[in-house]
Order: sequence, then structure tokens, then C-alpha cells
Amino acid sequence: MAENTIIRELGPDDLEAFSRVRLHGLVHHPRSFWETTEEFQSKPAEEHLKTLREISTDEGKFMLGAFTDDELVGIVGFSRDTGLKGRHRGMIWGMYVLDSHQGKGLGRKLMDAAITRAKQIPEMEVLFLFVAPENAPARRLYTGVGFKTYGIEPYSMKFDGKFYDEEMMYLKLN
Repeated sequence: MAENTIIRELGPDDLEAFSRVRLHGLVHHPRSFWETTEEFQSKPAEEHLKTLREISTDEGKFMLGAFTDDELVGIVGFSRDTGLKGRHRGMIWGMYVLDSHQGKGLGRKLMDAAITRAKQIPEMEVLFLFVAPENAPARRLYTGVGFKTYGIEPYSMKFDGKFYDEEMMYLKLN
């Protein structure tokens, strides 16, 4: 991994870079995300800006970015359940590293940072995520940082007229 890579929380000033990376993932790996390219592009920039503002000011949400040479090359999001009975759990979402930067350890660095950041949230005890069972590199990354499979959700996603299953994973933080 390049020595000049930093991981930091994203905020409203990162809108353009975030949109570029997110859109790249949606276009080139549509099966890996719940949101479609069309859904993302149909939202006005102000809606994306509002989301980044909310993420950067809500204790129970964050979006981390991996920057190499001041260029955003990877992202990962986190959202905490808000109800009293679910405040102990959070969801990792939107994990993506640009194709040109994959295989350099950035995904691991992003996941490690997300786990560390989630542990700082009071009462946070377990993280969850979904992954396409056929996405072997992502599955290796997630198991490599300690996530365990607890089931398969059949017919979880329908895309281009075809159903897809999702592998459900968790990581106990304590």
C-alpha cells in the first residue's frame, strides 16, 4: 500500500469526490450495491450533500474515505440502529475501492478504520453487513477482519430481472 494513503471521515466538502467514487462502483459493479446507477444519478446534488452533512454530524453514522495522493479512492459507510433495543448494532455499507487501487490493502485499511471508529460509539457491540456470495475478494476481506457468516438471504435482490442471494455476516466487537 502506498505510504501516502490516509483514512479520514468524509463531510460535505467531499461531495464531488464521494459522488465520483460511488458512481464508479455503481456503474462497474452494480451487483455489489443496493442502489442503482439511475437511482443515484436521479437524486439532485443537494440530496447527496444533505446525506454527507447528516453522516458527518450524526454520532451514529459515518462515512470514511481512503485518500491516496489527495485523491479519494475508497469509501465505507456505517449506520447505527436507532431504536432502544437495537442501539447495540450497526451496519457497514457502501464499501468500495476503485478498481485501479484494489489489491493494495486499502480495503483492509478502510475496514479496520471503520471497526475502530464503530467501537468508539457508546453501546456499540456488533456490526452487520451483506455481501454477494460470489464476490470472493470482498468475502475474504470481511472474514479477514473477523466477520462470520450467519446465513444466506434468498431472493434478497432483484436486478435486471434476476434474483440474487445475499450472504449475511456479523462481527462481535467485544
